Amino acid sequence: MANNPRAHRQKTSPSGLKSIKGKVSRVQRVVGIDFGARKAGTTVLVWNEGTEIRSAQSKVGQDADTFLREAVGQLAPHLIAIDAPLTLPGVYRDVVGCSDFHLRECDRALKAMSPMFLGGLTARAMALAAAWRAEGITVYETYPRQVAMRLGMDTSEIDADWIQALFRHHGFAVVLPGSKVSKHLLDASLCALPWVCGLGMQAVGKKAEGVIYLPSSPKKQSFRGI
Repeated sequence: MANNPRAHRQKTSPSGLKSIKGKVSRVQRVVGIDFGARKAGTTVLVWNEGTEIRSAQSKVGQDADTFLREAVGQLAPHLIAIDAPLTLPGVYRDVVGCSDFHLRECDRALKAMSPMFLGGLTARAMALAAAWRAEGITVYETYPRQVAMRLGMDTSEIDADWIQALFRHHGFAVVLPGSKVSKHLLDASLCALPWVCGLGMQAVGKKAEGVIYLPSSPKKQSFRGI
């Protein structure tokens, strides 16, 4: 991060995002994003700040895409993991072996929603990812429900205590925004968690079509007992 000139720019903090002042993370900064409808106030980002895990959420009526662009511009992360499709089915790009007009191979494997069904949300996520990649940021698609399952947890068991315990297991303290923790914050945390904690990752799907990144070797990385 110290060699990244973008990290030293002075920028106005987006609503809900505290200024970044002087801390140097022991790992490169990762941002996890739970991506929601544009004005719904359900878009959340989670990132590592030194040994702390911090978060920010868009407000109802606020443009979520502008919120994310400003936040990412300030945080200057090395990597972004987002819960949203970043490609369309390969049939639309004549990818060899792809004939499904609704689902990608990764969607079928993980029982994920169709990028086509999500429509505008998919297009928005693809546009943001293209802009961030042009700035040199690595952007990966992930799926928080499957992240939890890969870590040995039933999705109905996921709560703030479990997220905090897992981050704490890897030396991070979670700074919660308040007493009430939303599903969107939990999902954004699951997007960031594997990368922040240095877990082994694998790509699910056909690379030429688009893949979803998840923790690998689920049995070896189970944290059910922490």
